[in-house]
Amino acid sequence: MKKLFCTLSIILVMALLLAACGGNDTSGEGEGAATEPVVFKIAQSLTEKDPVQKGFEKFGELLEERTEGRYKVEIFANGVLGTDMEITEAVEMGNIDIISCHGTNMSNFSSIWYVFDLPFAFPTEELYDKVVRGDLRQELVDATEADMNNNVVLLDMWERGYRCLTCNKPVKTAADMQGVRMRVMENALHQGYWAMVGADPATLPWADVYVALQQKAMDSHDNAPSLIASANLNEVQDYLMLSNHILSSSSILMNADKFNAMSPEDQEIVRECMIEAGIYQDTLLREAVASDVATLKERGMTVLDTNEFDLDSFVEIANEFTASLGEEYAAAVGFFEKVKALE
Repeated sequence: MKKLFCTLSIILVMALLLAACGGNDTSGEGEGAATEPVVFKIAQSLTEKDPVQKGFEKFGELLEERTEGRYKVEIFANGVLGTDMEITEAVEMGNIDIISCHGTNMSNFSSIWYVFDLPFAFPTEELYDKVVRGDLRQELVDATEADMNNNVVLLDMWERGYRCLTCNKPVKTAADMQGVRMRVMENALHQGYWAMVGADPATLPWADVYVALQQKAMDSHDNAPSLIASANLNEVQDYLMLSNHILSSSSILMNADKFNAMSPEDQEIVRECMIEAGIYQDTLLREAVASDVATLKERGMTVLDTNEFDLDSFVEIANEFTASLGEEYAAAVGFFEKVKALE
């Protein structure tokens, strides 16, 4: 009996020791091991104050909450991981998980994005919303993903605001732009339209625009009121025309391999969170416009509203310009025809 008791005691002690070892398993292979959250690396080229950054922060909050902490985000702003072009290539290769790319740069990857560079294509934000949140959304998604060899998933499109015209003289009709030296983005449609208006368009890096306007190497440029204010261009330009000639958008892209590795349920959560974050971003951006314009007025800039100049003269030329575009822009022009049908 003594021997039997000793044997049973030894077996019991060994069982307790094995149980203790299993409970302290730190290898991550035990059923009770804590799972580390998946962290999405997000990159964007704008500042931490920009609505895009706020949108990604909102996405991170929603995603962490709805997955109970299984997913988190790490956001890299100010272009620390590269320019729009560089981070877009990086997300295709899988070096970055999620990025924002301005539509003007997106057209280098998918020609349908030239629709956001057509002048007066989106005369109202309500029409824009009908496209990116409505029935035409999927066509834009499918074309983008196919053109990028299905290396990315287009999660959403975020508004980047209307471009407005600035000049060192009042512009009340398209004829007033005749011969005006105008800085434009490095985009064939921007250059082509303003040349047809009669201006003398020239490309210039954004970092050089202030000095070029200050030294009168350029007489004019176009941009969103938020960037005009943040760059203090009121110091080197006297007039702002609220022409709203181009409504810019940006793509929110995710690496396809990263997305496809998730469960269908988690994929749906990511999509829903990004769209909700996008609506939040768009709201922030739109609410800021009135404040930005008021700031420019307070700084001494003369602001001309649409009822103070002949917008139709610019729209008429825009229609001629769009009609003149050839096969190279067929995808964008074809999509634009569907957009017009929604008006």
